[in-house]
Amino acid sequence: MFSLQHKNAVVTGGGSGIGKAIALLFARQGAHVSILDLSLEAAEQVSADIRAEGGSALAHQVDVSRQCGNSPRWQAS
Repeated sequence: MFSLQHKNAVVTGGGSGIGKAIALLFARQGAHVSILDLSLEAAEQVSADIRAEGGSALAHQVDVSRQCGNSPRWQAS
């Protein structure tokens, strides 16, 4: 397939559906995955699933439709 070793991936909507599938795939290919989702609980579950498989992931609650009100780390500059 392809390698994402030593790469970082940011997946919006990573708590469910296609975003979740992408987050899991990227992690299996070696990426550290930051999972952004409206639902922190869903993002944390996917992050836990990735870590359980030996991968690296962090969960973040983010509304990408808003430029303000998100963590400063994810705000547009």
